[in-house]
Amino acid sequence: MRSKTVIAVVGIAAVVCVAAGLGWVVVRDEPAGTEATDSALPVAAGDPDTPPGEGGDPQGGGTAETSKSGARKPEPRPAAAPADGALWVPIPGAPEALVAVDWDAMGAQLGALVPLLAEVANQASHDEFVADDVARQVAQMRRKIDDVAAPLDQVLPSVFPTDVLSHPAFAANAIAATLHARGMGLSTEQLAGLGERANAANTAEAAAVARELDTDWRLLRAIAGYERRVQYFADFEELLTERQKRGLHADVARDRVQLDPFSATVVWDSVAEVSMAVDTESVAVAAAERLLSTMGLDEKRYRMGHEFVAARIADLPPEWMGERGYWIDAFGFVRGDEVVKWTRWSVEVLVDVLAEVSGGRLPAVAPDVLDAPAIVVWDPAR
Repeated sequence: MRSKTVIAVVGIAAVVCVAAGLGWVVVRDEPAGTEATDSALPVAAGDPDTPPGEGGDPQGGGTAETSKSGARKPEPRPAAAPADGALWVPIPGAPEALVAVDWDAMGAQLGALVPLLAEVANQASHDEFVADDVARQVAQMRRKIDDVAAPLDQVLPSVFPTDVLSHPAFAANAIAATLHARGMGLSTEQLAGLGERANAANTAEAAAVARELDTDWRLLRAIAGYERRVQYFADFEELLTERQKRGLHADVARDRVQLDPFSATVVWDSVAEVSMAVDTESVAVAAAERLLSTMGLDEKRYRMGHEFVAARIADLPPEWMGERGYWIDAFGFVRGDEVVKWTRWSVEVLVDVLAEVSGGRLPAVAPDVLDAPAIVVWDPAR
């Protein structure tokens, strides 16, 4: 079994269901009593010269950037760590639970996690098993990060549990703490700029959430939150050197579900479930199963819904599914923009299906009637 990615065959479609929830995906099923101990955790590596997991030292090593003339540019002079009980990036009115986070420990956990996720991404890209020791370390660090984030779910607006980790108030402090732990801390000027942007993003986020309605579909709120976070993270990263950016994510893992804790894609970490298909017919089977299985439809209406979904799949342009052969997608580590594409399609199609099976009138449904989108990728082995 590759990681905790469950592979099952449903009809003619090979369906890969990514483990959802706060126990993130890249773990093997372990017998009781085999959990890694704290001593097995790597320390946060610093100074990455190459993207983690992409050549050279897998934990990273480092050099200063060079100017266009080839001269070495000095790296920013790291600012001193904040006092105990203080945030790296102060947020006016920050909830006590955010201030109470042990940011030294959080930075060390995230700093050690980044190169491990790059290793997982590289292995998944080549259809390789995730090494047991890597899987155990990732699982343990993920659990610790989730345990810290859990109380924040009550005080920082979020759509899904892991969404809290991408909230601008949390993300800005996590960026600063992680870079400090990896030996490439932000300068006083960078921290000041990050503070200005984080506070503006925090204000914008609160205003956006206040405009949402309880009747809005949950997945549509998630899309809106994801798109806001894309801008937040882009604004934050404008302040960083290339070396610092590499300290947060490797190219092979960047913007991929489950593999990039410093991107908007975190929004989808707990809900993106990926199915594999070998042809258009099996795409329709997988999509219909995902969209209709929780609707409580009788056999006749389910068949009508399946036929409707199949027709909509047949209408998709050839480029919709992309090219075959991407193992990293088949493992469930799809890009965030792919999740958005399938989520919009899933909501649109489900609305039409519900109207179709209900005689042309859309019945009243709960905002979370669809808890996750249909996401289908080609089976790279076929």
